[in-house]
Amino acid sequence: FAEYNDSKSLYSIDNKILLDADTSFIENEIIISSKPIYNNEEICGTLILAYSLSELRKKEKQYFLVSLYITGLSVITGSLLAFLFQYRITRPIFNLSKVMNLISADKDYSLRSKIKSYDEIGELSLGFNFMIEQIEKQNNELKTAKNQSDSALKEKEYFLANMTHE
Repeated sequence: FAEYNDSKSLYSIDNKILLDADTSFIENEIIISSKPIYNNEEICGTLILAYSLSELRKKEKQYFLVSLYITGLSVITGSLLAFLFQYRITRPIFNLSKVMNLISADKDYSLRSKIKSYDEIGELSLGFNFMIEQIEKQNNELKTAKNQSDSALKEKEYFLANMTHE
């Protein structure tokens, strides 16, 4: 009776699908759906819709590529942000570790960790610096006591040497 075909794809429908019941099937990348039209319980016609899946396949590919692009961009952005934040967080810890290693290797207790913030890492650096100040103070006191002990020992040796000589 009537037929509409878009200019992109022409499809002719065989009379084989004109059934007495609702029918839907896929043939050659085309969805075909037919529905009989009744008038006084008699079939007076059949409504047949045919839809090509090629547009759906194109859109499917486009959506897949867009989602792949968005996923890739998200992973790259997330990795970059994680790297930047990780560097910002670990840099003060690495600096503190560097100062610690220098003090351990050179026994130079005058070195201090630079404090750039007063967050948890800054508090850790403050505690580390305070601990090094205490060690430096004790070290200086021990050096002074050793020097005093050495000079007293020398005076004792000098005194004993003079006493045994006389």
